[in-house]
Amino acid sequence: MDTLCPRNLAEFERSIIAERTRAGLEAAKIRGKTLGRPRLLSEEVLDIALSRLEEGNEGLTDIARSLNVSPRTLSRHLINAKIRKRTCPETPHLSAHDALFP
Repeated sequence: MDTLCPRNLAEFERSIIAERTRAGLEAAKIRGKTLGRPRLLSEEVLDIALSRLEEGNEGLTDIARSLNVSPRTLSRHLINAKIRKRTCPETPHLSAHDALFP
């Protein structure tokens, strides 16, 4: 490798940084650190929100407002939670309505 060429030197430095980043992430996982952004809504809160929604007394917007999240965020979390709970392989791609109201 010709280290006098700035391009080669930059690529080499970038590969070292990427390697150290991967090693750091792996070490953090081994230590039990959870990576990424924290979840806004716990599974318990999602279960409560879903039961309130299924009762039919409140709409999605009202429930989301009471939880201090946007309706889109609540909808997305509910859909993901319902899909995770389903283990049926023949419905991997559910619409939002089908996921919330089977």
